Amino acid sequence: PDGARADYENAIKLLGGLIRYAIDALVVDGDMVAAAWTGRLPSGAEMKGLSLYRVTGGLLRSTRHALIGELPV
Repeated sequence: PDGARADYENAIKLLGGLIRYAIDALVVDGDMVAAAWTGRLPSGAEMKGLSLYRVTGGLLRSTRHALIGELPV
């Protein structure tokens, strides 16, 4: 959790404010969860991405994140 928090706080610092996220789709298959999301930057620009999570025994075991398209500037 501390690593994820540090990554998010660094993104806030780089982008100049909070990033708002909306979950566009959520798919669960066994221990894997896929979330398609849209993030809105402080400038109003949007970015889309896909995040994959593996959960076992009630614990988050791994995560992967990818942007769809270019990061807005």
